[in-house]
Amino acid sequence: MELKLKRPIVFFDLETTGVDTAHDRIVEISMIKIMPDGERIVKTRKLNPEMHIPEAATAVHGITDEDVKDCPRFAQVAKSLAQFLTGCDFGGFNSNRFDMPVLVEEFLRAGVDVDFKRRRFVDVQNIFHKMEQRTLVAAYKFYCDKDLTDAHSAEADTLATYEVLKAQLDRYPELENDIDALADFSSRGETADYAGRIVYDDKGSEVFGFGKYKGRRVEDIFGQIEKMKRFCMLLTAAILVALQAAAVGKSTTVVFINGAKYYVHTVAAGDTLYALAKTYGVTEQQIIDSNSGLNAATLKNDQTVKIPFVDEQKRPMTKKEKRRFKIHTVKAQETLYSIARRYEVAVKTIIEDNPDVDPTALPIGYELMIRKSEIGDTPAHKVDSQWNDYKETLNRTAPLDSTAYHIVQPGETIYSLARRFAMTEQEFIALNDLSDGLKAGAIVRVAAPADDQQMRPDAPQTEQDTLAASDSRTEMTRPRAFRTLSRSQRLDIALLLPIRTQNKVNENYVDFYKGFLMGLDRMKREEGINASLTLFNTAHDAAVIRDIVDYDEGLRNADLIVGPVYEDELDYVLQYAERNDTPVVSPLSTIGQRRSPVLFQMQAA
Repeated sequence: MELKLKRPIVFFDLETTGVDTAHDRIVEISMIKIMPDGERIVKTRKLNPEMHIPEAATAVHGITDEDVKDCPRFAQVAKSLAQFLTGCDFGGFNSNRFDMPVLVEEFLRAGVDVDFKRRRFVDVQNIFHKMEQRTLVAAYKFYCDKDLTDAHSAEADTLATYEVLKAQLDRYPELENDIDALADFSSRGETADYAGRIVYDDKGSEVFGFGKYKGRRVEDIFGQIEKMKRFCMLLTAAILVALQAAAVGKSTTVVFINGAKYYVHTVAAGDTLYALAKTYGVTEQQIIDSNSGLNAATLKNDQTVKIPFVDEQKRPMTKKEKRRFKIHTVKAQETLYSIARRYEVAVKTIIEDNPDVDPTALPIGYELMIRKSEIGDTPAHKVDSQWNDYKETLNRTAPLDSTAYHIVQPGETIYSLARRFAMTEQEFIALNDLSDGLKAGAIVRVAAPADDQQMRPDAPQTEQDTLAASDSRTEMTRPRAFRTLSRSQRLDIALLLPIRTQNKVNENYVDFYKGFLMGLDRMKREEGINASLTLFNTAHDAAVIRDIVDYDEGLRNADLIVGPVYEDELDYVLQYAERNDTPVVSPLSTIGQRRSPVLFQMQAA
């Protein structure tokens, strides 16, 4: 029976230097890609593992060091392999437990990012074991051709076991009818305990037969454990002494103010300028200079003070550590807030991972590190709340008679903000870096209101003073900040059409595509619009649309999405568009039930 495929599947098998999935290396990889139309593509390649191939491994697959000495290393072919595997599901025999973990480790060592999260894995061995049970009932049927009645009664199981052994001796003439020989053959090696957890090595020493200590001498490990226990006791005692000696708890809240970096510390009972200076590694005078009117006599409980941040010498990240992050290059009109919403990552996480950049003033072209493990963990309304919290942290440090901080709302201008906060436009511009223009979602400095009503965290805030989308407001009602482009800036358009479905070209949508190109060309010539178009074939298939949205940079970089044309295909595209404030135009379909603030319907005249 042929497989029913919606996307390609790659069956693969590895020959390796051993069975340790974390440390052993690939010496040969064979892959067969099966396309949905039945086409087969076969690739087999030997690889230099950059380590000795043990004789025990060579005895299994026959590959020696000499055979692979001139072969490429995995790192040299990793990118081409990743390209071959893009968009594919996987199949293998015992692949989930062995081959796939080994392959993932190799890609990690090579520094090639392959996303396996949305792929499906078919392990044929697991199917075999589930369909052909390895039970006494199955063995009795296989060897004795009888059904075992009263299974799991002690007597029936005992008699069946005896009969199975006799039948095995009849079936396999190579088995010697001798108890010593049968015991040796049926054992898994000489063990020091009945559970088989501790075995003997070739020198007769007791070694662990499982887990992370596999192959290590029991005596050595237990000796290390005792040393570790003593070390932990000493370390615990040292920590307790250190904690008792530290009168001040160090804040983890860090902000940038006027380009300088500060800890934000809330004074607790017993805190003194001396203790604060010792805790943060600065002088008392530095703390006084950073806080207008502060001295030893005016320091009081619950007071918020700024303490200069002292950079600690940090070692460079290793390649393995760097692979934990996605690098996002900051573009025009982007803010840390918009980037956090795009990746659904906590504001605090991005700030922690990028300690050298002011969250309120990201330079264009700056390479921001985004923690991969947390992408998708923080929904948009939580990002909104966290960004508002960061603004309020800044406000707690602002002098009451000076400036305050405000989050720019969609539609606000320099003129409207200057009027609102009783400033001139020149005064507003002088307080803020507007080289990239005024951006919705940006945190800007404004004049503190005389009555201290609008910006202080302990005062009731109007709806305009809160972030546009807070916990109490839904994604549907959040004001949208679509990217504004000048005529000279390029408009990237993603066009989603079912050009080909079930291997048949849909002429109606080919004609629509041609008409779209003609209209775009006319806009370029007559209106001077700078636009770039990327066409995606949706195949009228929800799985194809998901792959386009999740993995294709052409769509993820789009300023405008046109399509898909059917309402039942819209949901996944709209979920992405709502998170990223990307407008979606449905030019053909009649929209019945679906509503979204980013969705626009424009019927062709």
